[in-house]
Amino acid sequence: MAAHTVDDRSGSQALAQVDPRTLDLLEQRGITVHIAETTEAVGVYNALAADGVTVAGLFHSTC
Repeated sequence: MAAHTVDDRSGSQALAQVDPRTLDLLEQRGITVHIAETTEAVGVYNALAADGVTVAGLFHSTC
């Protein structure tokens, strides 16, 4: 089963970034990463979850 993670890229003026090393590690482990603004990220998360995909979300992590 493929795993996905969704990252909310909103933060303070969209300045929050995922460390490239983290993205590399997730890719090496076969985890698909979706990076999007809040509304889109929630939509992606909900769609994946509704399809039964294993998914994790990181939302508003800088608040």
